[in-house]
Amino acid sequence: MSADQEMKPKYKFYLEFPDQWDDVFSYMDNTVTQWCQRRNNTFLKLLDRIIIVGTSVELGVIVPFFFFYLGVDSLAIASAAMMMSLIVVTQIPKRFMWRKRPYMAARAKKLCDGALTSSFPSRAVTCCVVYLYLLSAIIEIVERHEKDPVAPFRLFWTFKFLLFTVWAVCWTSIARVGVGVHYASDCVAGVVQVHT
Repeated sequence: MSADQEMKPKYKFYLEFPDQWDDVFSYMDNTVTQWCQRRNNTFLKLLDRIIIVGTSVELGVIVPFFFFYLGVDSLAIASAAMMMSLIVVTQIPKRFMWRKRPYMAARAKKLCDGALTSSFPSRAVTCCVVYLYLLSAIIEIVERHEKDPVAPFRLFWTFKFLLFTVWAVCWTSIARVGVGVHYASDCVAGVVQVHT
C-alpha cells in the first residue's frame, strides 16, 4: 500500500477535492503558506495549541449549560441547537470531501502532530466565529442582566466586535496555516461555512 493510500480515509464514501478547485486556489494557498511558515516559530506552535483548545467543537457543548446557569433558558436552548448544528455542519464536509492537508501534499512543513482528517474546511475558523458570536451574547447578558433571548446578540454587530472577530479569524488562520494543517482557502471556506 502506498503512502498516499494510507493517508486517505478508511471509509469508502467520500469525494476527492476537485483538482480544478485546487488549481484555482493554489497560488493563494502556496503564497500564504510560505508567508506563514517563513520562520520556524515557537510562538506560532503555542498559539496553534491554544487555538485548538479554544476552538474545539467539544468546548461548545459547555455553552448551553453556562446559559442555563445564568438563568437564560431560551438562550440556552438556542445555543444548544446552535452547537448541535455546528457539530453536524462542520463534520459533513470533512466526512465526505477529502482534501490532503498541506503537509500531506508536501506543500508545507508539518509543525504539529495529529490532524489526519481532511483539511477542508477549517473547523477552527468556523468555531472561532460562532464562539465569538456567543461570547458577545454572554458579555451583554452579564453587563445588562438582560433576559431577552434576542437582545444579547446586538454587541456582535458593533464595529469594534466585528473588527475583533476579523482579528481573531486572521490569527486563527495564520496559526492553522502556519503549522501546515490547513490551506488559506480552507480558512476562507470556514468563514463561509458559518454563513450557511
